[in-house]
Amino acid sequence: MKADTNSIYTEERISCPYIEGGLTFQNHGITTCCAIHNGHNWPLLHLYQDDLTQLPVDEILENRRKIQKEVQDGTNPICKGCKSLLKREWEPSDYPFRLISVQNDLRCNIRCEYCNFLVKWDDYKKNYRTYKMYPLIKEMVDKKLLAPDAQFFWAGGEPSILDEFPKCLETIFAYSDKIRLQIATNATVLPPELQEVCRKYGKQINVLCSLDCGTKETYYAVKQKDYFDEVVKNLSIYTGLVDKVLLKMIITKTNLHDIDAFLEIANKLHLKQVFYDIDCTQDMEKVPEEMIEAMVRLSLKALTFGIVAVPASVWQFQGKISDRILSCKSKIVNGQSTPPPPPPVYWKERQFQHLYKS
Repeated sequence: MKADTNSIYTEERISCPYIEGGLTFQNHGITTCCAIHNGHNWPLLHLYQDDLTQLPVDEILENRRKIQKEVQDGTNPICKGCKSLLKREWEPSDYPFRLISVQNDLRCNIRCEYCNFLVKWDDYKKNYRTYKMYPLIKEMVDKKLLAPDAQFFWAGGEPSILDEFPKCLETIFAYSDKIRLQIATNATVLPPELQEVCRKYGKQINVLCSLDCGTKETYYAVKQKDYFDEVVKNLSIYTGLVDKVLLKMIITKTNLHDIDAFLEIANKLHLKQVFYDIDCTQDMEKVPEEMIEAMVRLSLKALTFGIVAVPASVWQFQGKISDRILSCKSKIVNGQSTPPPPPPVYWKERQFQHLYKS
């Protein structure tokens, strides 16, 4: 691949790493990224017409060049105002694809109350297509379209229930020992084949799980499935296999009372960092104050465990509710805020210690 096919500029300009080397496989098409932009739109590189069996490389690179020019000119309505944009020199690359994200929403085994796919299913189902990733990954590897230091983010749906998932990972890691992968999993299942891949290439893998709770009852209320014990057990196994395990809590009205219990699980898993987020399907200008307080309380309470809590979707928080978070944090620190809601009775009846490593 010629270096100049990846970029139309070499001088200082406005862009971002995803515009320059991103490839996000969604169920309606291929986009540069999966960040939440206005209207839940993404810069489009290819719109699926039929099931995807081969990468339309020329079309993708041509559309990338158009996006680069529009962003530079300030005429791209989707990227305009995105906090990921930077003005600097962007060097051309011999490898067109460096940041790969897989968002195969169609395959999942739980029903999270905040799932964007479920909330907007009537809109999505009109254009959604299925696709297999293995032929596409093999094509990127065989044609050397993939950067040797590429970063993969594989989400879903749930990737661990895909038959092709272990084979895809083997192909990726056999290509380069510099590749890094983050798996966004619900950790409900951990097949032997996936365990073996993690055991073999664990130093190149991080696991991110949106647990969203600290109790069995709240888990069921948020996800409509009774997998809490299995999830905690699998997370404990993951901690012995991969480089990092990262827990996330997406704050909803359903799980506000579970913050302490969530952090207790992170602490028992010996984690030093967790993430928090909010339901991206709601209006960011109308987030209830109790959810703002919950995020702040989580970030402050985490410190008592020696854990750092980080907002997961920075593009949501900046310019939307960051001022409210700062104001709320000041009130809580100064003792001016209302106390958190009392935990339900079952909170004192948790029996999950046996699931953790000693």
